[in-house]
Amino acid sequence: MKKEIIFCVPQLYGGGAEQQIKYLANIFSNEYRVKIIVLDNANKNNINSNIEIIKIQKFSFKKIRSLKSLLALRKIINGNYVISATIYFDILCGFLKLFTNFYWFIRESNSSKARKISFKNNLRKFLGKKAQGIVANSKSGYKYWYLINKNSKLIYNGYPKEILETTKKKKKDFAIVASRMQPHKNIKSSIDLFNKLKKEGYIKKLIIFGEGPEMNKIKKYIKINSNKENIEIKGFISHKKLQEMLSYAKYFLSMSSYEGTPNAAIEALANNCELFLSDTSSHMDFFPKSIVNYVNIETLDFKKKTKKDSTKILQFLKECDIEVAFRKYKRFLNI
Repeated sequence: MKKEIIFCVPQLYGGGAEQQIKYLANIFSNEYRVKIIVLDNANKNNINSNIEIIKIQKFSFKKIRSLKSLLALRKIINGNYVISATIYFDILCGFLKLFTNFYWFIRESNSSKARKISFKNNLRKFLGKKAQGIVANSKSGYKYWYLINKNSKLIYNGYPKEILETTKKKKKDFAIVASRMQPHKNIKSSIDLFNKLKKEGYIKKLIIFGEGPEMNKIKKYIKINSNKENIEIKGFISHKKLQEMLSYAKYFLSMSSYEGTPNAAIEALANNCELFLSDTSSHMDFFPKSIVNYVNIETLDFKKKTKKDSTKILQFLKECDIEVAFRKYKRFLNI
């Protein structure tokens, strides 16, 4: 009988961490029975048909009826391999681990800057000691968790081959920003970087994809600080359509202060875009200096590479193959 692997993630929309869970669940489902537990109606796009998606009610100590949801989750995970993603399920699985027999692994994707001192984070650290193992996707994440749970492992994000196959399409004279419009994403700094690149003759146009709470602020910022004819805000874009746009884009810009799962940047690299990324530890955890133009997040100073090192880029993308990540997960979970 096949072993059962259960992934726990609040939702399955377009976020980087959720996309990674989709990739992992799909490849695990080729050899194991796979379930995904969510709190919200799941977006089933690009999920294998043999994967069972189970929606449960969010647990709350204030609602007695949500105890049924907790007991239902306990029944599902009992005796199985469970991989939790995001702090909500890390805490919930850690709590259940106190009185339930299952193999629990945390898949932690946030950078150190995202781990603020809080009751939730402290509780997760305490419960994380009980996990069979912790998978970090960055060097800083591994260092953080190894101090808490010695059975920690660094496994970089994995991507399907169709994502990593580099494009040969003719590039057009525009740059892309693809990001949630949240404060830590620093979209305004990406706009300032574009203005600098345009002034220095590197690029003519910027297209911004994404939604979020800072949308109106960013529109006002563009109106005051840029020529709006050179910048377009397109809002939400499907993953498939973004791949197509990246295949034509010359540059990809990201001035975020931290990243947990920089999927878009890796996919841009695979689509032969030149990357301009903030010189934060979370970016530098993922991308070698030899394949990226790193930009000082305060001054926007950078030293543009005169020539892309295609050999090193292909070598990097080879390590990002989901098959590589899958083999490492199997060894770590001992299955």
